[in-house]
Amino acid sequence: MSVALSEDDASDVLRVHVHLYGRIVTVCCGLGTQRIRWLAQVAIARWDYEGSRGWFQLGVPVGPAVRIDGTELTFGMAIKDVLANDDHITFRTSLSPVTTGAL
Repeated sequence: MSVALSEDDASDVLRVHVHLYGRIVTVCCGLGTQRIRWLAQVAIARWDYEGSRGWFQLGVPVGPAVRIDGTELTFGMAIKDVLANDDHITFRTSLSPVTTGAL
């Protein structure tokens, strides 16, 4: 079953751009009720755009996440409370694609 969004609902949908090791992963966050950790985990999985198995090369997210303006965000924060549509963030990961041979 597909649910269509009204124009008012569509304007509330958040899209965040996550910068990871030379790639930008765009994640649609819906209304943004998820936590920053969820955003980081999705970005890691999608970083490997061919196999969606980015965690093999990047491991897990380690905090804090950082907005493009330098503001630090903890993984427990709700996306909608700290990010706006089309914001850019980055974070560190437990593994580096250089050490795992992914780059």
